[in-house]
Amino acid sequence: MAPATSFGVALQWVDLLVLLCILGIVGMGVLLWIPAGRALDKLAPKKEFMPRIDPAVATGASDRLRFRRPVDSDVEALISLYEEPAYLETNGWTDQTLEAAKQALRDPKKFRIVSRVTLLAVLPEGDIVGASMIAFGPVPGRKEARSVSLSLTIAERYRGQRFGLELMDAMIRVAEDFTPRPIWVGTATTNVAMQKIMERLGHAPEPKIELFSGPNGQEFDSLWYQVSSKFAGSPALFRRLYKR
Repeated sequence: MAPATSFGVALQWVDLLVLLCILGIVGMGVLLWIPAGRALDKLAPKKEFMPRIDPAVATGASDRLRFRRPVDSDVEALISLYEEPAYLETNGWTDQTLEAAKQALRDPKKFRIVSRVTLLAVLPEGDIVGASMIAFGPVPGRKEARSVSLSLTIAERYRGQRFGLELMDAMIRVAEDFTPRPIWVGTATTNVAMQKIMERLGHAPEPKIELFSGPNGQEFDSLWYQVSSKFAGSPALFRRLYKR
């Protein structure tokens, strides 16, 4: 089965295209990464004012999975998600893109930033099934600059078991609690698996197909789903901001 991968606009590691957009989808789902090194520094200014997502909000999204943010010991497991051949192929990554992502994840400062907006799906025995991230920035064809997008990545051995559906459901709940900005999920028109996930969650794509470019310059048609309307976020975001 093709890998389930959704892409979000934003994360581009180090100075390439990083991983704040989070991971995985089927067919030709390409993650949108944005120049990381500098981008990540802007996202988390001097005193790390950037709030964290709250995994507890995902309670009820799955009976099989537990959801949490990454910790330092998860770095190599996250890297392994991106090293899978199917992921590299379907997301338009080059060796340079992969190396940039590895460097960013292994950099303690950048990893702390990534961990604040990343949700892991974990089995009771501890195995990481997949990851999803929040990316900041406009999405293709949309005028709102203050949008966020969600990405999804499921480890190859766990695909085809509806884990992607449960993780995306959890991440949408978490993202709605985290930010008042419009929330989007994007995927390639050829990524049937991701489209089915969004359909089962009750979301329909925008009517217009947008052209999307991957890190390797590959262009393909993409569909975008708005999963939360403007300023629909919870006050929990502001409580966390001013609590720090």
